[in-house]
Amino acid sequence: MTNHSRSEENEVPSGSFSAVDEWGAFCDTLKSTGAEILQSVDALDDVNRAEGLRYLTRMVRGAIEKFVEYVDPLDPVMYKTADERTGHGGDNPDQMYSVSPVVDSEVYELRGNRGTAWDFNFNVFNYRPDNRYDLLARLESKDLVSDANGDFRLVIGGERSGDNWLPLPPGANQVKLRQIFRDRGTEQPVELTIHRLTENAQAAPLSLEAIIRRFERAKTYFSKSVRIFYSWTRDFLETTNRLPAMSPEWIAKGGGEPNASFFMSSWKISPDEALVIELPTIAEDKLWSLAIYNHWLESMDYVNFRIHTNSAMARRNSDGSCTVVIANRDPGFGNWLNATGHTQGNMILRTWTGGQPPPEPQTRIVSLK
Repeated sequence: MTNHSRSEENEVPSGSFSAVDEWGAFCDTLKSTGAEILQSVDALDDVNRAEGLRYLTRMVRGAIEKFVEYVDPLDPVMYKTADERTGHGGDNPDQMYSVSPVVDSEVYELRGNRGTAWDFNFNVFNYRPDNRYDLLARLESKDLVSDANGDFRLVIGGERSGDNWLPLPPGANQVKLRQIFRDRGTEQPVELTIHRLTENAQAAPLSLEAIIRRFERAKTYFSKSVRIFYSWTRDFLETTNRLPAMSPEWIAKGGGEPNASFFMSSWKISPDEALVIELPTIAEDKLWSLAIYNHWLESMDYVNFRIHTNSAMARRNSDGSCTVVIANRDPGFGNWLNATGHTQGNMILRTWTGGQPPPEPQTRIVSLK
């Protein structure tokens, strides 16, 4: 390992820095990027326009958390990146995401309890401010050794150590815990803490240079991420009211679950219409989940409304298939996903079937009258 005297993120070029100038540049980016995105969707209904304003504040919050508050790999902390209030980028209501910054010159220890989630995995990434991921290492829950109470210890980095270990290849800067639930209301999530085992670098007091570097990364994340997510939504419009399969390569770039197959698109209905989705028969021991999203690729309100379903929650047809209906009022058949006042949005089907993905679901528009 290379010895460092201070945190990597404090290593910035020497020169003259102005806090006033940096704040102005940061606010200018928020203003110009936000205006560009909102002006591009003037034709949307009031619900989506209102959510657009909220979406921008959520993306600012995410940028601050990722690159200003929780960015120092010498002071690691596992924090949630999406929950019932801050979903973005096609988050899954049946999943929980937690991340911590790391650096490849240090060794870290995770201690926790595996809980009762249907599945979970640890992933080591090279993560960039443009929201791109390179997966460098991975540990599945089935390979994690724990005691009779479910307690475990996982070492990340350095030489192979103990039963549970993950490497930190060059460029590694993030460890992510992804948890997958069948019934999030009853299953217990993984609980854990992270700390450094080594001190090859010493945490330095915050400097003006360091905070400006953090603001620059937050600014890049905000401006590029909102454009990336908007480009996804724009592309999904080409297959509106269908659910085509996405390529594994495309999913990997966004850090998606490699063991799942993804079907993604947009949907559009009138107030008196419903979109009917016929899912093929999938073995009961396999997991699938289907959720609906607003125009901004945020999961809709799944605390107060049923906006998603999965293989454990849904009512199956007699032949084992499943009918899901997107509508603004109960259609009286199938598994109803409440569009919560929206007439258009996005949808994502995830399947953990192993091997080949299931065939594309059949869809049709029906009148609620």
